[in-house]
Amino acid sequence: MIYYVDTNYFLRFFLDDNQKQTEVVRELFEKGSQDEVDLRSSIVVFLEVYWVLKSFYSFPKSQITELLGAMLKMDFIKFDDEKIMLQAIKLFSDNNLNLEDCFHLAYVLENNGEDKKLATFDKRLKKVLDFV
Repeated sequence: MIYYVDTNYFLRFFLDDNQKQTEVVRELFEKGSQDEVDLRSSIVVFLEVYWVLKSFYSFPKSQITELLGAMLKMDFIKFDDEKIMLQAIKLFSDNNLNLEDCFHLAYVLENNGEDKKLATFDKRLKKVLDFV
């Protein structure tokens, strides 16, 4: 059985703010870690977790970075573009950019090799790309 893990599952797991739902999530993650089920998620969920932690819960950048990293370290959950997501977290941690811009930069770096061209008017984005 394949399960696609949604934003609210990750939030319940990390925030532990609803005991009943957190237990359901833990049971599913346990099954995933024992290869009883196949767990997957997406960049959209990753970015939604970021947005909710930042906008709704007002978590500081350092805590958001830590939780997003923990999401990707759950090796029993498969993410498309995981390598790009890891690089985006690193860029986010090291620079004064939002995560969406960091993901876009990581995507450019992963897919364009040495011939890096980014069409943007964002000076901060261009500056970071010049130094990566």
